[in-house]
This record gives sequence, structure tokens and C-alpha cells, in this order.
Amino acid sequence: MDLWVVVAGDSQARFVALSLLGLVLGSGSEAMSSVKSELFKRRSDYNLMVKEIGMKPDFVWLLTKERY
Repeated sequence: MDLWVVVAGDSQARFVALSLLGLVLGSGSEAMSSVKSELFKRRSDYNLMVKEIGMKPDFVWLLTKERY
């Protein structure tokens, strides 16, 4: 059974997603360096599949009219 985790928000919510992925992948792993560069692209969504544990974490960028 696969697990799907969605983090939705703005730039600050990316740190929640990064912390979650650090726990899952290991903060010192090689995969984390590519995650950091992809996750922090400006105003973009991010998804990943961790096959070893059947987890699909996604980050969805939410843009509100009031802020931009």
C-alpha cells in the first residue's frame, strides 16, 4: 500500500516538505541534495516517489491574489 503526502503552501511551507523528506531520505543522503535544488525552484510544484517505502510526497505551490 502506497502513502501519499501533500504539503501545500508558499515558500515557507517548502521547509515543512524539506524536513519531511529529510526524515524519510536521511538528511545527509545524496538524494537530499537534488531534492533541495528542485524543491526551491521559484513558484513550482514538486513531486517524488520513494519506492523503497511506497511514499509519494508532493509539494503544491499555492498562489493567492492578495499577496501577488
